Amino acid sequence: MDIDQFASKNNIGSERARQLCKSGRVVGARKIGEGRGGMWTVPVNAVILPANSQEGGGNTNVGVNAGNILQSLSFNYGWSNKNISNESLIRNVLKRGLFEDVCRICDCFGFDRVASFLPEIEDEVLHKMTARSLNNIFTATTRMD
Repeated sequence: MDIDQFASKNNIGSERARQLCKSGRVVGARKIGEGRGGMWTVPVNAVILPANSQEGGGNTNVGVNAGNILQSLSFNYGWSNKNISNESLIRNVLKRGLFEDVCRICDCFGFDRVASFLPEIEDEVLHKMTARSLNNIFTATTRMD
């Protein structure tokens, strides 16, 4: 849907909806085009992330590093680099798109942090698939609270 439809559905102004998309708080929002002429598209079931990263963010384990969770993932994302950074691990998991692993990194690093990497996925099909996975994870974790 376009930004105006999204704004109307969520009872917010169009400018506020653009700000939320630009800040990365709308899961799955994508900008098409460059500069001021670009348009935002938003999935029909898009979720607005809370401003406070503690809400719906899952666990935000401060001392966790990628090396500690590599063994719990279903794919060896660090096969070529056992000292993989947290950011590289998150990117690699999102690019592979395995739902089980996306759930694990959201639990480990926090939903907001993982979702912040979504705009980096350039492949349109993978972007949509990952956005849907993140929406499902967010919905499930907020219902559990």
